[in-house]
Amino acid sequence: MNKKLSSRDLQKLSAYLDGELSTSAAREMKNRLAHDPNLRAALDDLRDTKSILRRIPQSAAQRPHP
Repeated sequence: MNKKLSSRDLQKLSAYLDGELSTSAAREMKNRLAHDPNLRAALDDLRDTKSILRRIPQSAAQRPHP
């Protein structure tokens, strides 16, 4: 990615990926993704991260409390 995205954009991307946006907000995000390569790259990164995290066994991901 060439341009750093705002935390708000990253939150919206995450919500978009999780299907948590309203219909109109999802439509707006889809339109932005069609025109912004940096936003698309960030979405791809989030998808990759989510995929990696799904493959980690829960017991390995949980840390015992001291």
